[in-house]
Amino acid sequence: MKAELKEVLKMLEQLNPHDLSVVQERIAPTRKLKRMQDKIKATAPKNDVFSLHFEEYVALSDDERERIQLRAYQLNHSWVDAELDRLGAQWLLVCRGEVIQSSPTLRDYPSREKLVAVGKESGCVPFVFVKEPLIEESVWSSLPGVDFYPTLQIAIGARGCRVEDLSATGLVFMADFDSGSPNLFLDYERMLSGNIIDRQPVDQTHFRPHLGQVYCFHVWPVVVGVTDEQGRIKTQEFPGLCVRNWQQSPLCRVNPNREALAGRNLLLEFPLRLELNGRQRMTTVLSDTV
Repeated sequence: MKAELKEVLKMLEQLNPHDLSVVQERIAPTRKLKRMQDKIKATAPKNDVFSLHFEEYVALSDDERERIQLRAYQLNHSWVDAELDRLGAQWLLVCRGEVIQSSPTLRDYPSREKLVAVGKESGCVPFVFVKEPLIEESVWSSLPGVDFYPTLQIAIGARGCRVEDLSATGLVFMADFDSGSPNLFLDYERMLSGNIIDRQPVDQTHFRPHLGQVYCFHVWPVVVGVTDEQGRIKTQEFPGLCVRNWQQSPLCRVNPNREALAGRNLLLEFPLRLELNGRQRMTTVLSDTV
């Protein structure tokens, strides 16, 4: 193919201006078609949710907004998943049925300020769609039979929480640890009552299935703290997926006593070195000096 391309380029260099313009005219429609195809891909199917007025939307009750958000997922899930795959994205920001922003990481999930600005400027509701989180449920929590789930104790603080304030203002979770999941899943109601997160009308509720059951969650940046074997606290701030109705969600089906689910992003974001001791059924966070 490279050899053939070189020959074609040599031929083009030998063309006179008239013949070269003819070639350019023949290529132009192909470029135009590609631009049209990209536009079609980036535009959602026509439906009423994308024409909702932003100010009217934020004035609705939480339940009413969630019904609209669920309808947006139901009407557009095939297109959303296709766009997430096409763009290699973890989330899409869609306004008036067009993708206006996307990213391969939840670390830059759109802020409230961003959503408000887009809503006020466009006059329409900005919707955020998130890629389906991977939860592999590989099996130290005691499970039915002779089975255990590795656990890791973590402290969760509000965004911007300092290390020295984490023990006083944060919440402690004994999280099931699953390297098959790239995300951190937390109990929304416990986070809300513990003042780690709050709720505002512009916040988006996401709906995704797991084990055949649809659950809903919010994406919030939180401070995560872990204590190593020498008693030193390490912290990082990154997105947590806060699951509504935690105990009734499919994330507790495998282990009804689950408090949180810690994914491999804890290993990668800090990064952490963990020792999983199957004999003692213990997890140890190794210090950086070992």
